[in-house]
Amino acid sequence: MTMTRRPLRDMVPELVQYVKTAQQNQTIFERKLLDIWEGGLQKYVEDSIHEEYSVNTARTAIERIAPINVLPKMIDKISQVYTQGVTRTLSEDNEVDSDMLGYYEECLDIDAKLNVANRLFNLFQYLAIEPYVDGGKPRLRILPPTQFTVYSDSYINPQDPTVFIKYMGGTTPVNEPTTDIDGRSMKSANNVVRDVELFMFYSDTEILAVDSEGYIRTDIMAEMGNPDGLNPIGRIPFVYVNGAEFNLIPTPQQDKLTMPILIPKLLTDLNYAVKFQSHAILYSIDLDLAEMQNTPDALWMLKSDGENRGSLNTIKPEVDVDKVLALINSTLVLWMETMGVKSSGMGNISVSSASSGIAKAIDEVDTTNIRKDQMKIFTGIERELWSLIYDLNEFWVKSNELPDAKLLSDDFWPTVKYEEGTVVVDPKQQLELLTKKLEAGFTSYRRALAEANPEMSSDEIDDLMVEIEEEKAERVLKAAQMFKEQPDDDTESEQHTEDDSDTE
Repeated sequence: MTMTRRPLRDMVPELVQYVKTAQQNQTIFERKLLDIWEGGLQKYVEDSIHEEYSVNTARTAIERIAPINVLPKMIDKISQVYTQGVTRTLSEDNEVDSDMLGYYEECLDIDAKLNVANRLFNLFQYLAIEPYVDGGKPRLRILPPTQFTVYSDSYINPQDPTVFIKYMGGTTPVNEPTTDIDGRSMKSANNVVRDVELFMFYSDTEILAVDSEGYIRTDIMAEMGNPDGLNPIGRIPFVYVNGAEFNLIPTPQQDKLTMPILIPKLLTDLNYAVKFQSHAILYSIDLDLAEMQNTPDALWMLKSDGENRGSLNTIKPEVDVDKVLALINSTLVLWMETMGVKSSGMGNISVSSASSGIAKAIDEVDTTNIRKDQMKIFTGIERELWSLIYDLNEFWVKSNELPDAKLLSDDFWPTVKYEEGTVVVDPKQQLELLTKKLEAGFTSYRRALAEANPEMSSDEIDDLMVEIEEEKAERVLKAAQMFKEQPDDDTESEQHTEDDSDTE
């Protein structure tokens, strides 16, 4: 983190204005995206349908919404850094450091927390990590962008935050009423209750509680045990994770908001069309149908301008379901490719099996390259996190906030090793691939057996080959015996001819 050019207290007005204006629209966008990721998709699909269709059409279409939320499954699929396991080691053999590393790994539940960070990184491209103490134990909090923002006033490195702003929710301050010289309360406009937003501003040297009206809340700072607003750590106590190369805050990931809404809308359009394809429209020309029971879904009564003897007809809409499904297929696959993953296809998707078809497409994507790239990113994130924990640990131990902790040595630098992921292959597909390789002459029979049975040793493969050859020989022998037991048709015919000649 870079130091601010001015004291943090002097920057309060511009920081409050920055939060209210520059970050307002981005926060609204991020709240929508987070809401969809957590399962609140349908209301956004409904709002989109209301904007696009008439009131009556929207009312009918909403009843047939297919709320298939592809966003959580896609994010989970490409967030695989911490799913295979992580090993952390120290370069120097130090018993205290080793014990403290295990202590922090356990108390912070670090693998599970950083797995959440991996998912938020793929969802927003930025997040924050906050170590803190609760009940005498260190904890780790992962902050989505809806709970913070960052600011930089650095001329040298504007991509490096100089101020971290954490959103603390609403607060209700009550101003003290004014009194006269005798101590009697006077009616005053200041005696009001109002709801305001509360922020915590962090710099390398100061920590201030500020409300959305720009007042420094010394009362809240006193409750937190820091009435002077000093930063005892000497650095901002957060790890800011930024996936953008050239911006302090990444540009909103618009496709991750648009595509999860578009896919169920396309499926809803198909469901809506299929409904009317299943029910024809009945229309009459110059017929009096007053006494007729109105059983169809739609009945149009038309009149002609000229002479007409009257007619009763039907209109049946036609929908090319296969083409619509192909559109949904290509739309989803192209979107996945823009995220750096490729899928082998959608499978046999139909209106009734759309959910399983989409799920199959996402399950089949190859995320190996994405995982390797993200392992490099999170190696740097962990390096920054352990550096922060080192500084915080010293403060927590000296202030007796962590009674079970001990001071770390200068050589405390954990090295992270991510376990390699294993690719799960469908057994049927693997067998088909091996068969094709054998037929094309790209592998030997023995190598194919070894690939199909990776758990077997070399000697076991040899025994298996012998066993297979013996079974083949037995089957050939049985087939030959069965063939001998059945007389040949030509031989039998010749035998009958010879018998007939002898008789004559």
